[in-house]
Amino acid sequence: MTRCLFASDLHGRPSRYEALLHAVAAERPAAVFLGGDLLPSGSFPGGGDFLLDWLGPRLEHLRERLGAAYPAVLAIFGND
Repeated sequence: MTRCLFASDLHGRPSRYEALLHAVAAERPAAVFLGGDLLPSGSFPGGGDFLLDWLGPRLEHLRERLGAAYPAVLAIFGND
């Protein structure tokens, strides 16, 4: 059986994404499905672009750390 993770309603909250990234590193799923309401409402605390400046670098770091065990990440951003 293929192990997958699913998360939604993260609303751009760093603590929620940190928990997800920790779970990915610990569980090593084949795929991560992100199902909506992923971005912050309004501006991101701390400024900058959430995807490019905050989430992207963390995903890149996780990819470097996991190597071939890095999962496919599929996202539907939803209505935010």
